[in-house]
Amino acid sequence: MLSTSEALHCGVPIVSIPLFSDQFANAASALENGLGVTVDIGVIVQSTIGYALLVVLQESYQRRVKYISEMWRDRPLSPIDTAVYWIEYVAKYKGDVRMKPPTVNLLNW
Repeated sequence: MLSTSEALHCGVPIVSIPLFSDQFANAASALENGLGVTVDIGVIVQSTIGYALLVVLQESYQRRVKYISEMWRDRPLSPIDTAVYWIEYVAKYKGDVRMKPPTVNLLNW
């Protein structure tokens, strides 16, 4: 997911070659949202990589990814200011028990 986030933040399309774990879901999400294409490792040859690159280098992909990247980075506060806000909020209310999600005690049986 980190690579997907980095690509989205930088506004570049994705050519995914998922191998295991969450990579398949991330690749499917990128494909579904028009942010890139997926190449199946089982049929990877020079022509499939070439075709994937031709697809994501199309102007329509470039525009879409730049637009979504702009939305991704548009925020009222910087990440550090957001973190400071929430830390101060929790400190102000002394970590009141109502701020904790019920899942906090899942392992305390």
